Amino acid sequence: KNDKVFLFFFSSNHFQFYSYNNSLYGCRFYNWSNYVFWTEEQCQWLKKINNNFSKCHNVGYFPSFGKNEEILKIKKIVSVFPVTPFNDKFMYTQFTNRHYYNLENSIKFLKDILDSLKNVDVEIIIKLKRENPDSHQKYINYINYLEKENKITIIDSNISAISLIDKSDAVISSPYSSPSLMAEHFNKPTIYYDSSCSLVPVEPNIKKVKLVKNFDELSGWLNRILN
Repeated sequence: KNDKVFLFFFSSNHFQFYSYNNSLYGCRFYNWSNYVFWTEEQCQWLKKINNNFSKCHNVGYFPSFGKNEEILKIKKIVSVFPVTPFNDKFMYTQFTNRHYYNLENSIKFLKDILDSLKNVDVEIIIKLKRENPDSHQKYINYINYLEKENKITIIDSNISAISLIDKSDAVISSPYSSPSLMAEHFNKPTIYYDSSCSLVPVEPNIKKVKLVKNFDELSGWLNRILN
C-alpha cells in the first residue's frame, strides 16, 4: 500500500515553553514519516530535538473545530483567548517547575486587558477552552464574576474560534496558543500578551504574531488598532 501517515500538531501553545533539553511529551522519540505544523518555526524546533525527523508540511492554518455560528456584532469586538489554569493539586502532581499557565498569570492576563479597555466602547468576548474537571475553581469564580458584572461576554466553548475571529477587530491570545495564528492567517490584528513579562523568546521563535510583554505596550497596541 502507498498509504501515508501524518502526525498533526494542532496545539501550538507548548512551543517555546520547553527547552531543547526538556522536550514535551517524548517528542525526541517520535519517528513518524510526516508532520503537519502551523509554522516553519515549529518544524525547525522538532528538527533540533529529534534525530528521527523526516518530513514536515507547514499549512499555516488548520480548519477550526467546533460549531460555525454567526456572532452578532453591534460594536467593535476584542476577542480574547485565555488558557484556563489547572488547580494546585494537578499542577503539583503533573509539573516539576512552576507552570506558565498558573492562576496568577491567568487572572492578570484578563485584568490587564480589561483595564486597558475600560474607557473604550468595545465588546470584549472571551472564548474559554472546554470544561476540564482539573480547572482552578478560583479562576472559574473570577470568570463568573466578570460575566455577572457585564464586563465581558462568554461564548459557548463549542463554537469554533474562527466564528469569533471573523467578527473581531482585535484578537488577543495567551502565548503561544493557536487562535492568534488563525487570526494572523486571515489578516486580523492580533498579538500574544505575556502578562508575566517573563517569556524570553528562544530560537526558533514564532515570528508571525507579535509578543507583547507589558501593560503600556498592550494599551498602545489596542489604541492604535481600535482608533
